[in-house]
Amino acid sequence: MYLKLILEENDLDALIEFVRDDPSRIEEFAYLLNDRFSEEVVDLYKIHIRTKANNSSKRTDYRGVCEILKRYRKIAGKDKQKDMVNELKINYKNKPAFIDELSKII
Repeated sequence: MYLKLILEENDLDALIEFVRDDPSRIEEFAYLLNDRFSEEVVDLYKIHIRTKANNSSKRTDYRGVCEILKRYRKIAGKDKQKDMVNELKINYKNKPAFIDELSKII
């Protein structure tokens, strides 16, 4: 109900607060928030990606993270996507299936 009201009122300040509290929702609202909060949208996307990666344990999960990274590129750009991929490759160097999936997106 609260979210519906925020969206109806187009209250971007309340919406960014909502997403700060639950970064997993950034993908739903990045397009609304990006013009006004572009830097924070990128940061929230990074939190979301790191959380998803941390909770991934099989190839289908890794593919899901890679799909998020593809959408992240549209918001953050190729260079920031590449930086994020490199960070994940370092942090998950002991997960060859994840490294393999990450290698497919750049």
